[in-house]
Amino acid sequence: MISRILSGKLPRGNVSLAALAVAMATGSVLTFTALEAPASAQTRAERQQAQRAERQQAQGQYSEAFVAAYRPVAELLNATPRDAAALRAAAPSIAAAISTPDDKLAGGQFIYSAGRENSDNAMQLQGLSLMLESGKLPPQSLGEINFVAGQLAFQAQDYGRARSYLMASVQAGYTANDPHLLIAETHFQQNDTAGGLAYLSQQIERQIAAGQTPASEYIRKGLATAYTGDNKAEAIRFAQMFAQYHPSADSWGDAVVVTRSSGDFTDDDMLDLLRLQRATKTFREGREYLSYVEFADPRRLPNEVQQVIDEGYASGKLDRGNTFASEALTTARARQGQLTGDFAGLERDANASGARLATVMAAGNVALDLGQYAKAEGFYRRALTMPGADTATVLNRMGIAQVNQGKYADAVATFNQVEGSRAAVSKLWATYAQQRAGGATGA
Repeated sequence: MISRILSGKLPRGNVSLAALAVAMATGSVLTFTALEAPASAQTRAERQQAQRAERQQAQGQYSEAFVAAYRPVAELLNATPRDAAALRAAAPSIAAAISTPDDKLAGGQFIYSAGRENSDNAMQLQGLSLMLESGKLPPQSLGEINFVAGQLAFQAQDYGRARSYLMASVQAGYTANDPHLLIAETHFQQNDTAGGLAYLSQQIERQIAAGQTPASEYIRKGLATAYTGDNKAEAIRFAQMFAQYHPSADSWGDAVVVTRSSGDFTDDDMLDLLRLQRATKTFREGREYLSYVEFADPRRLPNEVQQVIDEGYASGKLDRGNTFASEALTTARARQGQLTGDFAGLERDANASGARLATVMAAGNVALDLGQYAKAEGFYRRALTMPGADTATVLNRMGIAQVNQGKYADAVATFNQVEGSRAAVSKLWATYAQQRAGGATGA
């Protein structure tokens, strides 16, 4: 941003470059002064020789056409207040006269200033582009100037160009204002969802590799974009990272709900996800309690059903006038005594040498309902050895029994054995177990 041309000469590159970083950072207009030796140290002949050399150097840096176009309008930048209309009118002639790198630097500064005075984003971007093309900018200013150019290009919906500037900003070491989010957004605005999510993932992995907690903004953006775009696998992945690295009621609630709604799960998986939502205390509305009751079934797991309904009532989220809930509660209370009485026989049958898989699983489920977690773990462990076992369900139930015993390391190892699409349930439970092992008591 050139403010004054002394003696009718344009500033030399080394003078303007030294001040440019400050000018760009502060938005101020600087006065550039010529660098000359004191007159007392020069003879008249020496001064004339130096002036001739200076003119030759200036002519080598700036084209005659540019000097001719620039000199008449240079003082517009020093006017107080500035004449925005005059600056706008002068900008085209400046741009048309540019040919050398120094033309681009000085002309770009003028055009950028004219754009700012006129609140003209396109003109500002034109000026910054010329300055960057000049190759004359000091290295310390490249990051910020590329970032501003990237913002202006983004606002102009020129997303490919914006991404080029923003990437150059990152390469120059610019970190303020987080250019990475805007880079990802350039992909999303071009309907390149996969590219944007991949870029966010790269930044998350970079931070993890550096021993940092990945930025919540990256994870939230990835989660929101994947979920609204119906990219179910990516939505689940980002949701799990959200709960893992930024545990809270919001992140855990989002993780469970997104996983439930995005995965291809069995009824057993859905029940185990609702159990996790209960463990993290992240139920948000009454229908989630009702879903829990439906999947648990008051005839099979009466104690668990009663506890869930009581918690729903106490939270105020479950309407006490809801007929389904009240009928389920009546059934659960009637079934509790019978189930307790029947458990001894079921336990005996499940421990028999010729026990069937269905009997062993039933014993494990009842033990879990009764809060006898060590017995439940034993039954599930035996079920794993039996032909026809649903490995994912058995492992999840065994891991839940281990969590309830405080055997968190064992639970993590158990959950991590689940593979395939249903592993999403197990991974969330494993994250919860790890957090409990670290002292967290819930979301």
